[in-house]
Amino acid sequence: MTHQIEFNKFNPFRQPDWRLSRVLSLADRPLNPGRCTRHDDAIIREYKSFLLRYRRYQEIDHHHDLRGLFQENPGMYYAHLIYANRHTSRRVAMLIEARLLAGFTSLEICKECETIPQTIDFYEKIFFNVCDRLHASDWILNHVLTPAIMEPPLAQVSEGVDLVKQYQRPQVGEPFYDATLKYFAYFGGKVMCNFMIHGARRSIQPHSEEDLLDYLEEEFKHKLYRRTVSSLQTFEINKFNVTELFANFTSIMSIRLNSDSQESQKTAINQNMSRMLKDMPWAVGDKGAENFAGTGVESFDNSSVELRTKDLMELSAGSTDESVRHLLEIKMPPATQ
Repeated sequence: MTHQIEFNKFNPFRQPDWRLSRVLSLADRPLNPGRCTRHDDAIIREYKSFLLRYRRYQEIDHHHDLRGLFQENPGMYYAHLIYANRHTSRRVAMLIEARLLAGFTSLEICKECETIPQTIDFYEKIFFNVCDRLHASDWILNHVLTPAIMEPPLAQVSEGVDLVKQYQRPQVGEPFYDATLKYFAYFGGKVMCNFMIHGARRSIQPHSEEDLLDYLEEEFKHKLYRRTVSSLQTFEINKFNVTELFANFTSIMSIRLNSDSQESQKTAINQNMSRMLKDMPWAVGDKGAENFAGTGVESFDNSSVELRTKDLMELSAGSTDESVRHLLEIKMPPATQ
């Protein structure tokens, strides 16, 4: 007989939550829970024991025992809560699943949702086992993306209620966002996943009032792109709306071409000059005098003459050209009545 772990490893019909289904088939048996067999791996055994104890402590309202159960395995406890609360906090599980599809590591994901790496590891192994099949695009499409688009599952679980899946279509916006988020996370990777989650770029922020309008314009374009690609995955195209679809596509391309055209008009020299001018420490009055203190320009700054650009640049660079020293002797004539 083929070992169950190997069977599920190469089974093309394996579901992402196959370990959960196995545990529930044992834990939900009438009268007495079923026993694990030699075909069940360590994760199934551990979660079955955890789930039975969790249910028992909940029924008798033993919060002390629940805290002890948490201390024994905080990662599994958190993973169980994330899945069990999908009906009230759907986005937590949704974002974890999208990041798993995008190829994020457990350490990267736990930093984003503020938990421990073991939480992500157990959630992936028990409820969304996809990491070992990210290379199998057909399997991902059939068992992850298509179900999210066609009939998104919701775990209707609350305190004291069994962990049983019930398929129910939630509010209109949620399944569409779940489906498009997973789709672009898997095919677009980490950068695309972050873009679909946040709709903004955390690494780019305005640093002045002048930058603010440019920042808002860029964010508007990014929001438009994000909403458009999301809607493309869900709405029906027919003879009544195909014209609007073409119009939207043309508008997006127009925005992109206009942005590229404006940027291409700036030569490399213009861009470098702009950066250099922004970095220059412009100063006048007392602030300017402080900047010149101790340099060869200091004496001329308070003299009656104004240096030529060439001489000023040489002195600023540390030159001791004596050809301009005699200019310090020149004085302005006294004022006349």
